Amino acid sequence: MLETLQQNPYVWAVFTILFFFALSYIVTIAISFIGRAAKKTESDVDDQIIKAIKLPIRYLAILLGIFYAGKRFDWTFAIKDREYGLPDVMFVLIALLIGFTASRILKVLFVWYGERGSDKDKGKMNQTMFIFVRKMISVFVYAIALVIILGQLGIQVGPLLAGLGVAGLAIALGLQSTLENLFSALF
Repeated sequence: MLETLQQNPYVWAVFTILFFFALSYIVTIAISFIGRAAKKTESDVDDQIIKAIKLPIRYLAILLGIFYAGKRFDWTFAIKDREYGLPDVMFVLIALLIGFTASRILKVLFVWYGERGSDKDKGKMNQTMFIFVRKMISVFVYAIALVIILGQLGIQVGPLLAGLGVAGLAIALGLQSTLENLFSALF
């Protein structure tokens, strides 16, 4: 039977994807057991982190299945003068998944710190500023992932970042009074 699977690449690809899909469920169950053990600790931040990474790890298992299933095929596509293949697509998807995971973990840490800080400070923490900073860090994480992806795909990111810096400066000077009012309202 294994020889039949290896001879037909389509059957092998479907079998591989189904295997990794089942493996994603097994990994999810294993993470649930780890989560039950983490509930015995005093802090609940570890419980929340485990809950936040459960979905991305499952997606990673499925992506790996698609990658191994697609290795038997020569899938390439060209954009302008460069060809991209399955490894390039997988790098993009995994980089986005890592950015998604990092963003979820940072959100958990910020919410945990905000709840802990608001108990200690008895309401002195400005929730609006806290949410704004949390969202900006999430945008920053995705921007780093985007820069890494563009660099991997052969796009020059140096001139792009310089252009964004100049455009940001021009926008900041143009919207100076509006931004001043925004930040004064947040503080």
